[in-house]
Amino acid sequence: MGPPKNRIAIIPGGWAGAALVPLATLAILAVIDRAFLVLSDAPRHLAASERLSSLSGAAEGVLRGLVERDEVTWDPTNGTRMGAVLAHLRPGEGRPILMLGSSQLITLRDDRRLGAHAKRVDRELERLAPARTTVYNLSVGAMTAAEKALVLERALAVERFAEVLVCVTPWDSREESVRPELRAIDARPERRPRGEYLDADMAAGPPRVNRAVERALREALSSRVGFFARRSAIRAWLTGAASEDAPARAGMRDVRGARAVEYRWSREEERRIEANALDLVTRLGALSRAARFRGWIVVTPRRPDPRHPLYEPGFERRFESLLESACDQEGLGFLDASDLLGTAHFGVYELGELRGRIDGFHFDTAGHERLAHRIAQALWGSLVR
Repeated sequence: MGPPKNRIAIIPGGWAGAALVPLATLAILAVIDRAFLVLSDAPRHLAASERLSSLSGAAEGVLRGLVERDEVTWDPTNGTRMGAVLAHLRPGEGRPILMLGSSQLITLRDDRRLGAHAKRVDRELERLAPARTTVYNLSVGAMTAAEKALVLERALAVERFAEVLVCVTPWDSREESVRPELRAIDARPERRPRGEYLDADMAAGPPRVNRAVERALREALSSRVGFFARRSAIRAWLTGAASEDAPARAGMRDVRGARAVEYRWSREEERRIEANALDLVTRLGALSRAARFRGWIVVTPRRPDPRHPLYEPGFERRFESLLESACDQEGLGFLDASDLLGTAHFGVYELGELRGRIDGFHFDTAGHERLAHRIAQALWGSLVR
C-alpha cells in the first residue's frame, strides 16, 4: 500500500514552517539592530566593544608569545585559557609567589594597554623583593571564592610556592559558582616541554573540521548581518549590565559630581558572604600546611567615602574581623589594605547601568605600586629595597 495522500502536503508545509523560524528571527534581529543604530549612545557602545574585542584578540597573541618563550606567569585571557596557562607556568626563578584575586589585580584604570602588565602589583612586587622573586598572577575578573580555591589547587599541582597571596573582598565572596572554563581545568594540568604549544585550532581530526565550519559561519553572519557584527555592543545596550572588564580610564570622565556606587545586602546575604570567605580561609590554611607555603589573606583597597561608603561600615568591619580571626586560627598572615588608597586612585564606570558612577573597586597604576609596597612590607619588612 502506498503512502497516505496527506503526506505529500505535510512535507512541503513542514519545510515552510521550519524556514519561517530563522527568517522571523533574522527579521527581529534586524529591527533590534536598526533601533540600536538610531540610539544616540550607539557610537560609544560600538567604540567600547571594539576596544574590548581588540584587547581580547591581542591577549591571545600575548599568551602564544609567552608560551613560546616559556614565560607564562600570568593569564592575559582572563580565565578562558587558564588550563593552557597552568600547563605552561614558568619554573620559578628565585622565590616563587602566587597571587590570586579579581580584576583589581589585572586592570590599571588609567592605563589599559597590554604593556601595562609590567606596572601591575605583581611586577612591582618582583621589583621590590630583596632577592630574586617570581610572582605568578593568576587572577581572573570577578573571581569567586570557589574559583580561587580551585585555581589554587591546580596551580599547586604544577609549581611549589614560598608564599601564596589570596586577595578577598566582600563583593567577590557573594557567589559560590565556578564558571565552566575554570571547572574544566584538569586536576593535574600536564606540563609540556619548553616551547611545545598545541593550540586547539591546530589539532587534526573532526573537531578541527567542526571548528572551521563554525568559524566560517560566524564570519559569514558577521559580514552580512548587521546585528551579528554589532552583537557585543547591542548586548551591552540591552542588558545595561555593569562591566567589571571595562573600568574607566583617567581623563574619560570627571569624578566630580558623580554618584558613588554602594553595595548593601540583607543579613542573610551577609552571612553567606562571610561563610564563603571563611571557607576560603580554611581551605588556604589546609593547603598551606600540606604544601608548606606561607599563606596570606589580603583585603584589597576600596575607595574611601565616609558619606557614601562602598559597603555598610558595620558589615565591613565585621567581615574583616572574622577574616583576621580565622587567619590567626589557621596560621595564615592577614593584611588589611582596604584603607590604603585615597579617592584620587579611583575613577568612574564607563559602560552599562553604572556608567558615569564612581568605581570603588579598580585603582590606577599608582595604586598598584602602593599596594605592592604594602605587601612587600608585610612579606619582607625592612628588607625591602
